[in-house]
Amino acid sequence: MSGLAALRHPLFSDVVMEHFCRPRNVGKLSSLHGEGWAGTPARGMSMRIQIQLADGHIANARFATFGCVPAIASGSLLTEWVKGRTLEEAEAFSARDLIEALDGLPSERRFCAEWAVDALRAALADATQRSQHSDESDAPPHQREAGGTP
Repeated sequence: MSGLAALRHPLFSDVVMEHFCRPRNVGKLSSLHGEGWAGTPARGMSMRIQIQLADGHIANARFATFGCVPAIASGSLLTEWVKGRTLEEAEAFSARDLIEALDGLPSERRFCAEWAVDALRAALADATQRSQHSDESDAPPHQREAGGTP
């Protein structure tokens, strides 16, 4: 046997094993618009998602995780899926959608998909907050002080 066929696992689908063995988008972005965390770092399991935006779409995404096979697969597949999506499309993506895209996860490991989606939502919220602060700092001084446009 060669390749992934040798790594078949009775609990995990071929899609999960493919993303575990060959994870995409691992690491950090050199410049980012949003970053989100999920999980319980104190227990050694967490997920970070970073996103870059361009023209109202997610142009790039990266993840890092301290976790198990499904955590790595969830971060990998999710970061692939969000590229090119609008913020609204990304916000609507659910853990159930991710689990289906992974061809299922054991019930005791579904929290990994939930963490990936929670980290994505936190990154989207962070990007929105950063954008609002950036918009405020771009306003003329009289508008910043007055709290908006006259």
